[in-house]
Amino acid sequence: MRALIVLSLITLSSTVFGAEVTYTSKQDYVKDWYSTAVRQMITHRIPASITLAQGVLESSFGNSDLAKYANNHFGIKCHEWTGERIYKDDDKKNECFRKYTTAAQSYEDHSQFLTTRSRYAKLFTLEITDYKAWAQGLKEAGYATNPKYPELLVQVIEDLKLYEYDKLGLTNSKNIDLAEIGNKNEEVSSSKSPVKTPTVKNSDKHKATSVKTKTASGKEEVIIEVENTSLNKKVTTVMSPLKKTDRSVKVQANKVKFIVAKKGDTFYKIAREFELTLSQLHRYNDFPKGKDILTEGDLVYLQPKRAASRKLRSVTLEKEMTVIDISQAYGVKTSEIVRKNKLESASSVIAKGKKVKL
Repeated sequence: MRALIVLSLITLSSTVFGAEVTYTSKQDYVKDWYSTAVRQMITHRIPASITLAQGVLESSFGNSDLAKYANNHFGIKCHEWTGERIYKDDDKKNECFRKYTTAAQSYEDHSQFLTTRSRYAKLFTLEITDYKAWAQGLKEAGYATNPKYPELLVQVIEDLKLYEYDKLGLTNSKNIDLAEIGNKNEEVSSSKSPVKTPTVKNSDKHKATSVKTKTASGKEEVIIEVENTSLNKKVTTVMSPLKKTDRSVKVQANKVKFIVAKKGDTFYKIAREFELTLSQLHRYNDFPKGKDILTEGDLVYLQPKRAASRKLRSVTLEKEMTVIDISQAYGVKTSEIVRKNKLESASSVIAKGKKVKL
């Protein structure tokens, strides 16, 4: 039975919900979560400034009941959520909100929430550095009911100078191993002993500094540094270069590249490995939007499927299949299979022995 949790104003035991973190300032909250926001920017193309500002606003910089007892920093409601949930009065009485094991999961789910819903698609046509347009776009797409939501976001971004983190996300993002960015900032210590530190500056527009260097032990690193006047210090993050994949990439008969999922694979892991976004992988594979855990043996396409089969005009099914199953098996877009065969939807089931146009 799925766990249901009702949030009330009574004291909730930290042994049930985990250790409670209290932030004394917005700056402290940003200091803990900026690197996670940058990671989300690199992976999902959502400005780090927007993610951080929403976290500050929606969670009262980590001190709201939802943040403390459900690790929900963005006020995301249940919708199609199948995990643990928590109930709280909001716009309506006793509304359902998502509950996460860790706050980092809340950040990842926030990104997936924006990238997999069509009403937010317009956001991804905007300049990634135009935080004012993103703030307005979130309001227009219905993220919040407060008519002043864009102004509130912009005020947080400008007061805390969160746009500095957008520069960090833009700096040599393809050379960054995202797994190396944790929730806590890392200062470059003297024990690193760089052998050589040539400074490579970006254009004046970005003003961030990226340095490729080696430690005394010969380990290669990328050091990214950006001036952070809101924290009155320079923020430095140390990361290893992105490792090249050793996974076998196959080419389907319809000339579409794919891999075969291994045990424990997720869309997030594969997206990071092949430098794609989660929204791209979902589009390429026609899997349900909330799906992330893959089954061993699943075909995962790394590029868009074709509108038609290059070799087969049609196929007679040897077993009952859905349109999505056929699409994955033959590398043909579900929308085209639905159209050519005059079916109702991609979830339509086609009986064994039926001929399907490809």
